[in-house]
Amino acid sequence: MDKQKEDSQIKGISLLIRDLQDNGLGLLAVGIYIVLFQHLFHTICPMQLLFGLPCPGCGLTRSGLLLLSGHPVRAFLMHPFLYAWILIALDFAMNRYLLGRKGKELYWLLGITLFGMLVFYAYRMAVYYPHREPMQPLTEGVFTKIRQLFYTHL
Repeated sequence: MDKQKEDSQIKGISLLIRDLQDNGLGLLAVGIYIVLFQHLFHTICPMQLLFGLPCPGCGLTRSGLLLLSGHPVRAFLMHPFLYAWILIALDFAMNRYLLGRKGKELYWLLGITLFGMLVFYAYRMAVYYPHREPMQPLTEGVFTKIRQLFYTHL
């Protein structure tokens, strides 16, 4: 039994290393995008950059930072779906690397989470936009600037 458990752990570690090797370039590109866009535009959200509007995931990064700094309640108030994404990541990792199987419930969890985020987004846009964090507009959105240029020249 111990040999079987050890083999399973070795397979899981090997699979993790292979996944990191196969996706390393993509992970590097995402990392560069985050650092570059945060530095240049003070946001990494394409929706905010283009339209100047918050997106359904607006506040997830701040929520994660609050959780990491020891403020779980404030993290929940910033964006409660952070905890759903953590559960999804744990479910994926457990099924793929520990149990060596595809978790069929993962698709249901993803669907329910995305649907819930859209409903929550509609609620926050109706109740909090544009006066409460994180649902505040970005006035430097690309389309906002184009619209301003268009209307100032008419």
